[in-house]
Amino acid sequence: MRRALAGLVLGLVSVAANAADPCAGKVAATVLAYDRNTRQGAGLLVNHCGRPVVAELLVTANNRDGFAVARLRTTVQAGPAPLSVITVELPFVQSAVALSGFHADIASTTALERTARTTLRRSLPRL
Repeated sequence: MRRALAGLVLGLVSVAANAADPCAGKVAATVLAYDRNTRQGAGLLVNHCGRPVVAELLVTANNRDGFAVARLRTTVQAGPAPLSVITVELPFVQSAVALSGFHADIASTTALERTARTTLRRSLPRL
């Protein structure tokens, strides 16, 4: 009886683990350059998933003391390449506030389906 119960629990846990997003925890992003006037930034997305992904970023503006003064959620798409250049929208910050920079955290990632992959390949610029 105990073996059957343990087997059932292990089966349920494995089903839940396989249903999770395979790219969770395998994507990182950073903002390298920004323009406060246009509220646009450029950064890098590191993709260890090996699949095209859509990532939701939480971009935080930090003042010189390191405190967050503004936040914005934005989404970016990247191909299966391990390193991609991305453009991100930046949160609005009053010009009187001196910033030390912007920080990007991954809020969620979603691996693209096969049909979405072909659309993404067509929309990405060729290098």
